[in-house]
Amino acid sequence: MSKSFKNLAFLVIFVASNSLLVLAQSSNGSISGTITDESQAVLPNAAVRVTNTETGLTRTFQTTDDGRFKFVSLPIGSYQVTVEAPNFAKFVQSGIKLLVNQDAVVDVTLKTGGVQETVYSYGKCFAAQYDDGGSQHAL
Repeated sequence: MSKSFKNLAFLVIFVASNSLLVLAQSSNGSISGTITDESQAVLPNAAVRVTNTETGLTRTFQTTDDGRFKFVSLPIGSYQVTVEAPNFAKFVQSGIKLLVNQDAVVDVTLKTGGVQETVYSYGKCFAAQYDDGGSQHAL
């Protein structure tokens, strides 16, 4: 074999193997976390929902016995996480930007709620809204 043929063969193998590596890279990410109450006790069987706010893709999961959840293979984009459990205020966090191969961690502490109540999280700012059966109030 001539030297130029060997170089060409090496180049073809090199390009082909790198092409496979690029194709094997994931364009997905994941969102995981732990749900606890105000005393830091874990909350099993809490309903967790992630919604891609750009596409409307929604997935749901019940937390494990140790209060954990994990959504894998989520397309990159902006997400909202909603958590609900009986006798607790509903929690909503928006503005989660999921990047390629990122595992975004969203740990949530639920507050007890006697009336229908929702806690919204926007970055570091929190807002709450509740319904006492007759009218809605914003905090």
